[in-house]
Amino acid sequence: MEGFENYYPLILNLWKNFSPATLEMDDLLQEAWIVYVRARDKYSPDKNASFGTYYKQSLKNRLIEIIRSENSDKRRANLSTTSYEEYFCVNEELEDYIVTPERPLFSRKELFILWKTFTPREASLFYQLLHKKIDNTQELCKEERQLFYNIKRKMKAFLQEN
Repeated sequence: MEGFENYYPLILNLWKNFSPATLEMDDLLQEAWIVYVRARDKYSPDKNASFGTYYKQSLKNRLIEIIRSENSDKRRANLSTTSYEEYFCVNEELEDYIVTPERPLFSRKELFILWKTFTPREASLFYQLLHKKIDNTQELCKEERQLFYNIKRKMKAFLQEN
């Protein structure tokens, strides 16, 4: 029987084909290892399939099980949630710009300068976001999501310059 490391290409290929939304690479490798150990214990050489085929089918079944779990009604809300850092695009470079009620992200002067960099459609969308007329950015159409991306990109560039 081969070592677990020899199955990395198989694991990556299955992950690419199935790609569960809540499964990161570390979690995938952990799940793959658990499936590998269980398959190794259950496999008997007198079966018609090789261990590689048996392991591939076992891992494939586990990934399908994870996807079904993600899509169940109880967990459907988890797919639309994001972390604070992801939602507000906080990273190490912009750590100083975390917004609190005592410390706003922009002064009025900075906001005015940033506002001038937006196109009219971006400015309209930014205004709606600021005044909470849009509750969930997931509900934006494709064109509005692109505008939202442009706004975030311009804000990040502005923050890095100042």
